Amino acid sequence: MDATQPPEPRGEQLPAVPPYASRWKLVRDLAVFEGKLALDGLKDIVLAPLALLAAIGDLLLGGKRRGLLLTKVARLGERFEGWLSLYSIRPGGRPESADLLGDGGSDVIVDYLESQALEIHRSLKGRREKRRKEEQE
Repeated sequence: MDATQPPEPRGEQLPAVPPYASRWKLVRDLAVFEGKLALDGLKDIVLAPLALLAAIGDLLLGGKRRGLLLTKVARLGERFEGWLSLYSIRPGGRPESADLLGDGGSDVIVDYLESQALEIHRSLKGRREKRRKEEQE
């Protein structure tokens, strides 16, 4: 193959880029992604020594139970990664049936925190507007 020729396309489609009509949506998704990255790093900090302790425990246990503790730690990390869903950006939102421990995962918490923050913002905005009206009267 000649190095000057571009490679032929393999027919693979690139994933669709979510439309960002507002800057708020882009900033929100960035904040969520950064938060998930921080949680993923925290998971690594916790699981590394836990895995070491589990392996030591497995060496001491011996017999048929050897490897049981380390396997449990690995499964715990795997479940956490599935729950965190680190690389998912949901432009269409999550299904209404999603729950915290099931298919919603960490996105349920993010949606809850976002709704609470928006509710507080609306409440404060309403209070400001009410105060302005009272001052004008």
